[in-house]
Amino acid sequence: MEVFPGTQFGRDDWGLIYLFTMNSGAKRGNHYHLNKNEWFFLAQGEVDLVVRDTHSLEQATKHLSANTPEVVSIPAGVAHALVNTHSETAILIAYIDKEFDPAQPDTYHLEVI
Repeated sequence: MEVFPGTQFGRDDWGLIYLFTMNSGAKRGNHYHLNKNEWFFLAQGEVDLVVRDTHSLEQATKHLSANTPEVVSIPAGVAHALVNTHSETAILIAYIDKEFDPAQPDTYHLEVI
């Protein structure tokens, strides 16, 4: 669910804040961006965030829990995916610094999980 698209405020430099849920076992992502940066905040539940550098192919997993709140940054060029390996539905709030443009989607599939 798009919450605060910049175009809603007459700005094209704002990006987009969005909210999404992940049921137990759900995966989301498996892509990267060349020109967009994203930030994730887990408001409820627990998920694993898997990231892979698209140049070195180095991969790492970070466990996120709403019990230890933090904002995680995903820079351009880093493939990422989330998986809910727990029984509780996860709720995440995310920010991407550029809105989706269907003419230039800047989303490239890369399977990391």
